[in-house]
Amino acid sequence: VLECGSGDLNEPRCVTHQLRPLNLLPHHSGSKRGTKMLPNPLLVATDLDGTLLDHDTYAYETVLPLLRELQSAGVPIVLATSKTRPEVEQWQARLGLASPYIVENGSAAVFADGTEAIFGARLPELVSFLAHYAGSITSFIDCPLDEAVKLTGLTESEAKLARNRQYSLPFILHEPALATSMQKKAAGAGLKILRGGRFMHLQGQCDKYLALQQIKSVLDEEVRGVHRVIALGDNQNDLEMLQHADVAVVMNTKTGHQLELAGSKVIYTQAAAPEGWVEGLRAALASIA
Repeated sequence: VLECGSGDLNEPRCVTHQLRPLNLLPHHSGSKRGTKMLPNPLLVATDLDGTLLDHDTYAYETVLPLLRELQSAGVPIVLATSKTRPEVEQWQARLGLASPYIVENGSAAVFADGTEAIFGARLPELVSFLAHYAGSITSFIDCPLDEAVKLTGLTESEAKLARNRQYSLPFILHEPALATSMQKKAAGAGLKILRGGRFMHLQGQCDKYLALQQIKSVLDEEVRGVHRVIALGDNQNDLEMLQHADVAVVMNTKTGHQLELAGSKVIYTQAAAPEGWVEGLRAALASIA
């Protein structure tokens, strides 16, 4: 694992160290695991594609043992993704999670009782904005279904769930020279454009950190404490969430690390997802214990 403490990109900033076995996890109320009481409970917030899931195949089996270990210790695992609510409902079931989660890049937070806190713009406003660039983009929700499947590697049924968007609109920009002007016009319209692993995302003025704050406040109240946050991500749409975490894990990708963060509690994984999720999270847990 590369653990880095300087934000100066002109100086060496990373050291390689061996991972210690994870002997202690935080002991939450009601947990049967753990022998050490930590001053604050932990919360793990994680992106999905390219972070917990393999970017291309969506493989995740490698993470399950550590996921179960965290669950046994009572640590909430908050999925924070660009995926839609129907998609995340499937992933919650596959991973055996019941914690609140974040959809469409922070456009909404979904709580355990099914209620939803909405922070983003509505889809018609986004469609109207992108209509001005129809000749320069491919809209994920408007392209043929077989093209959506090729762009994502999803099955047809999965791609349909991914296109069932409420608050954000993924697209591919075919004229990179337009990016800056699009960003400015989006900001002027009260919107923003974020870069993800596959697409650009048009959405409201919100992000994963804003949604995570709302979830954290609810979880803090439940335990009558203040959760320390370990956040894991790989791309620009994870930036705010990583910057505000107590420990940030920046995932490696097939093209290298996409983010550079300043601060003493930043871990850069050597492996990509899903193995890198285990690598980075074990290092983060060791550093925060």
